[in-house]
Amino acid sequence: MAAYGRFGRQGRLVADRAGAVGRAAVRLLRRRQTDVSGYGGGARVVGDRVLLTAGDGTVTALDSASHRQRWHKRFPGHTLPGFATFGDAGTAYAAEGTADGTGTQVTAIDPADGSVR
Repeated sequence: MAAYGRFGRQGRLVADRAGAVGRAAVRLLRRRQTDVSGYGGGARVVGDRVLLTAGDGTVTALDSASHRQRWHKRFPGHTLPGFATFGDAGTAYAAEGTADGTGTQVTAIDPADGSVR
């Protein structure tokens, strides 16, 4: 599975998996002028959180209004998770292909606190 974000030479997010970035993520990253080059796994806006996946697989959640870090963790069974949502801002799905290439590992999480559902 491809990463959910692509970063330009200066560490700015330029496209997500579909080729476009959520407007809220773009506004947040522009306002903060934050170096996100360490988040090679991508960025995803889920409700009032921005989920940033680092190249080492750790995920950091920022509050989209205050820009403060809310949690930082790894998810068991995931090496470099990409995140998706399906209409429910209260659930994010960490997903990636399995190491042997025969399936997909999916974990539902609560973006508010990072707990696994």
